[in-house]
Amino acid sequence: MFIKPFPVKLLHSNLIWECIATTGQARAMPKAGPPLEPEAHPPQAEAEIRKCYEDKRMKNFRVIVLVILLLILTLTGCKKKEEAKMTKMVVEFTHRVGVHCATTAFRNVLEYGGLPLSEDMCFGLGSGLGFTYWKDKRMPFPFVGGRTRDLEKDLCRNLGIEMKVYETRSKKKAYATLRELILKNQPVIINVDLYYLPYFWGGQEPPPGAHFGGHFIVVAGIDEEKGIAYVADTNFSGLQEIKLSDLEEARDSKHKPFPPCNRWYILEVPKEITPLNKAIQKALTKNCQEMQKPPIKILGLKGMRYFAQDIVNWPREIAPSSLTPALLNTYIYMEEGGTGGGLFRKIYARFLKEAGEILKDEALKDLSLEYEEIANYWTDLAKMFLEASKTNNREVFTEVPPKILEITTLEEKALLQLNQICNTLKDKP
Repeated sequence: MFIKPFPVKLLHSNLIWECIATTGQARAMPKAGPPLEPEAHPPQAEAEIRKCYEDKRMKNFRVIVLVILLLILTLTGCKKKEEAKMTKMVVEFTHRVGVHCATTAFRNVLEYGGLPLSEDMCFGLGSGLGFTYWKDKRMPFPFVGGRTRDLEKDLCRNLGIEMKVYETRSKKKAYATLRELILKNQPVIINVDLYYLPYFWGGQEPPPGAHFGGHFIVVAGIDEEKGIAYVADTNFSGLQEIKLSDLEEARDSKHKPFPPCNRWYILEVPKEITPLNKAIQKALTKNCQEMQKPPIKILGLKGMRYFAQDIVNWPREIAPSSLTPALLNTYIYMEEGGTGGGLFRKIYARFLKEAGEILKDEALKDLSLEYEEIANYWTDLAKMFLEASKTNNREVFTEVPPKILEITTLEEKALLQLNQICNTLKDKP
């Protein structure tokens, strides 16, 4: 852009005559020829003329500066606007489908960081086998879960990997950080509310109350020209496209009891990690402790017995309109909601088999078969809840407690065997 320069000399000359005219001391100028020199004036008049001249010159100077600043801001703003349009994919990131959102996300990012592991191994190294029976006034019905709360933290701790977790109330900061990490070619694990992921529901309207903010996905690219992000999500093949506006809403959801809080995870894989055999031993030992001696009654084997004892109260404590959804969701919690089937027992059985091969321990391989059988028991129990949700069968609340206690006995026996194996492994080099 070309800016015509101001006629400074003319400007100054006109200012002088304008200032003199305002004092009433100037003579009329002829129509042609050079301007006449003003007559001599008293000192007071001269001072007024000089002051007027300076004021006018400063005023014009400010106008010039303002114009220049506006031009600079305009040009800078255009430049920033151009820079804001980013298209970037994380190079060499591979999404491998899995069964559980957290272990799939962490497995994929660990492989990107140079540590290839199976999803089953990630679950086991996270001491992931668990049980939770949680009642809360904020929820319409109880939650039944089959994994431990600290799976992700324990996975990294047992491997000697540093995991940093960040949260922010600012949507702007959350996106700015995400953008910066993608620019650095770093895939980013984040939590989102399932309800706001259009691809998850096949483009259909999600069912009411389908909010769950503890879902894990990996952001592997951003295209600001199209206004989309590319994410890796559990059992979806390839990367999924999601609008940046939808992703923002999914990250900033306020729905309880699991709001995602704009949370993201950074994994720092060192050159040397804990040897795999040692990491497996640590994970097995902790899993035994958490299941056999949980700190509160809603967890582990205690939680299973509490579930069997309390479920008979559901028809009285749960609103009639929520009773059928409670039955259906309990089935989903056990069998379909990212558990891999059998309340996570199938994935744990595969971990035990793989651990037995790595440690050359036949007892672990045998125990994996027992956990496959336990997984089938949980699947059968889940189907009872599903059938009851379809037929409105209310007798299920008295039919399932003995089944739950039977499974609890099987798990207690299997954990005793696992504890004995852990004690044996301590003596191995």
